[in-house]
Amino acid sequence: MEAQFRYRSTNFNLSLRYAKSQTSLIRIVSAKYGLLKPNDLIEDYDLTIDQVNVNWVVSTLAQFKHLQFDSILSLLGPRYFELLSPHLKIDKTPLN
Repeated sequence: MEAQFRYRSTNFNLSLRYAKSQTSLIRIVSAKYGLLKPNDLIEDYDLTIDQVNVNWVVSTLAQFKHLQFDSILSLLGPRYFELLSPHLKIDKTPLN
């Protein structure tokens, strides 16, 4: 199933809808897969951000470095934001 349909929470769906209204370069941050395009096919999994380790942070940040962007519109959940924002120079999440 595509990543954009795999996640079912109301917050995710509202955030994705908002992101699509703002930009075409959208990435989803996954506790299992790291950085995903909305149409990436992924399997169901049972892993939360609280279960990841420093290797996940390093790997996910490396994926960000391959993107070409001038700024980031962050719609990250609080724990993702806490782990990634200091390294990506994200000041705040607009919906938090």
